[in-house]
Amino acid sequence: MIKVIAGNFKGRLLSKMSVRDIRPTQARVRKSIFQILEPLEGKSVLDLFAGTGILGIESISRGARNVIAIERNKEACQMIRKSINLLCAE
Repeated sequence: MIKVIAGNFKGRLLSKMSVRDIRPTQARVRKSIFQILEPLEGKSVLDLFAGTGILGIESISRGARNVIAIERNKEACQMIRKSINLLCAE
């Protein structure tokens, strides 16, 4: 399971990625990235080579206005959509 580490969705679990060769960014790496990038409030974020989409989801959780996630693996795109729909439903 992948866990959102901060922001509005903090602590929420996302579906485990079942796509081969795609791994989520580790929580400690995400923490370091966002310490450099913050504050994100009102900004647009590009999640290029999105993979699991956790960086984009974490950005939205931390206040980004919108996120564009680009991933060529169709299975990964479906998992990203599923994760976003899960969070939006809550």
